[in-house]
Amino acid sequence: MAILLIGCMLASCKEGSIESKVIRPVKVAEVLPYNVKELSYTGVVTPKELVNLAFRMGGPLIDLKVVEGAEIKKGDVVAQMDPSDYRLDMEAKRATFITATQQKERAGRLLGRNAISRQDYETITAQYENARAAYENSLSILEQTTLRAPFDGFVQQKYVENYQEVTPGQKIICLINPTELQMQATLPDRALSYINSNPKISVEFDTYKGKRFAARITEYVQSSPDGSGVPIYVEISDPAFNLNEYKVAIGFSCNIHLSVDINGSNPSLIVPLSSVVVTGSGEKAVYLYLPDQGVVEKRIIEGGEVVNKSYMVITQGLSVGDIVVSAGAARLKEGERVKLLID
Repeated sequence: MAILLIGCMLASCKEGSIESKVIRPVKVAEVLPYNVKELSYTGVVTPKELVNLAFRMGGPLIDLKVVEGAEIKKGDVVAQMDPSDYRLDMEAKRATFITATQQKERAGRLLGRNAISRQDYETITAQYENARAAYENSLSILEQTTLRAPFDGFVQQKYVENYQEVTPGQKIICLINPTELQMQATLPDRALSYINSNPKISVEFDTYKGKRFAARITEYVQSSPDGSGVPIYVEISDPAFNLNEYKVAIGFSCNIHLSVDINGSNPSLIVPLSSVVVTGSGEKAVYLYLPDQGVVEKRIIEGGEVVNKSYMVITQGLSVGDIVVSAGAARLKEGERVKLLID
């Protein structure tokens, strides 16, 4: 029994000696400068072409040809105003124009025979020009009693009903072009400096997660009009995007991503999120790999902003080119020997 007990003790000591010499395998990553700031804001798809159609004159409607949601083509009749009064006015001005034309022709013949003065001829010519302008204007007004669509689209909203008396400029319908889209978002005031730095823009639709399309800012406001933020409008410039393949429509939600180059303006660094551990006192730390010694050294760091979902921004404690343990850091201790795993 004594011999057996001594053997067990020796075996136990031998196992402890082996365990103390275990070299942990780890993966490492280089500390990199944080030159690009990734920002993302929620947006919504809006029409690029939207117009409220109205008559330039007033009068009763006699035919309202569209309903909300209806598709219409460019040149289609939207509404018809009673043209009776405008037609009578046009006929009267046409008669005046015909008379003025005849008088001008007669005056021209008389002038050729020196039967009237040059001054009288110019007066008659001026009356002719006035009559012609009045007639052409009355024709234009008569044509405008018919309201036509300026582009292909659909009726988003109808503001009046048929047979209603409408006033000049009163909205009749809201027409939207569903094939010319833009994205609208409201950014916080602090984002204005990023917009002015010419960022790379991309759009990701909620219905096509993971697919980003290159885009550009077409319009933005240099200030916050009502204190709610800075409105921006974005248009997709990516040739890979087309509405036949990607069924995006007005009202769809999206994310507008900004990639801002901050090189030289921010001394921050980034490390893999997996390399950061929390000490017992609640501080953030990483383990530096010292290749000449094959051991690790604990380094307290400051930072915390997570970018690209897998990196942490470090503001203090590290330098560009430092090598940190990126896998296996949670089990390490100060000064522990490690061996590198190669991918």
